[in-house]
Amino acid sequence: MALPLVFAVDGPAAAQDNGCVSGREAQQAVEARRILSFDRAATAEGYSPEDIVSQSGLLLCDVDGRPHWKVNIRDKDGNYSTVDLPAQGD
Repeated sequence: MALPLVFAVDGPAAAQDNGCVSGREAQQAVEARRILSFDRAATAEGYSPEDIVSQSGLLLCDVDGRPHWKVNIRDKDGNYSTVDLPAQGD
């Protein structure tokens, strides 16, 4: 499922440049059941709430033609990285 290239007025310009949406548009896709919620996507990939550094900057991005949540994760050694969580549902 490709993400629409129409962005909400309140979406950050950097997100638009990277093929990502945030805020209202991402929420609408979840509510329409076109994608998994962030919580479901994280759980499906084996992440727990303690692994997530911050949910305030969640972005929904097009990665190789499929929707993914971009999020900052802290691993068991305390290292931080950005991961892409598949958001496409069944």
